[in-house]
Order: sequence, then C-alpha cells, then structure tokens
Amino acid sequence: MIQIATWTRIRTAYAYRHEPEYLRLVATYFWRMLLCIGVIIIAGAVWYGAFQLFSVLEDVGNRSAKAYSSGTETSILDRAKLQATLDIFAERRAQYESLKANPSTVADPSR
Repeated sequence: MIQIATWTRIRTAYAYRHEPEYLRLVATYFWRMLLCIGVIIIAGAVWYGAFQLFSVLEDVGNRSAKAYSSGTETSILDRAKLQATLDIFAERRAQYESLKANPSTVADPSR
C-alpha cells in the first residue's frame, strides 16, 4: 500500500507541477532520484574496478604459480632491454647537448 500511495503522490505532484507546493514535491523527488542514480553509478564503478583489480591479481598469481611449478620462472626485468633503453636515453641526451651548444640558425619569418 505504501508503494501505491507514493506513486500516486508523485503522479499528483507532477500533474499539478505548476503550483508551488507541488513543484517543491516534484523537485524533492527529482533530487532524490538523482542522488539514487549517482549512488548506483558510484557503486557500479567501485564494483567494476574491484572486479578488474582482482581478475588481474588472480591472473598474475596463476602465471607465477605456473612458472614456479614448471621451473621456468623468468625474470620480470630483462637486463639487455634495460641497457638498450638506457643507451637510447644517453644518445638522446648527447644529441640535445650538441644542439644546445650549436643552435641552428633560423631566418626571421617577419622579414
């Protein structure tokens, strides 16, 4: 009975929304609806994020357990790739320093 009375009050308030006392009721119901939708969206986002986090953690745990049991545990960090990356950064720094010491001449476009 309470649900039916609530919907009846909402329909009545919406039907007479041009009157101030009913407009306040419509605004109150609208505000509560927006708050409920916001809470549902936030709860859904938290649930989805937790689901994704736990699925990634489970996948990592399964991979490491499988690698440990088979005896083929590989290093997460490959030293050769790391050294190659560091060499690229050193080369870029040297190139930057040479360009900073010898800037190229650019013609003034306003002349």
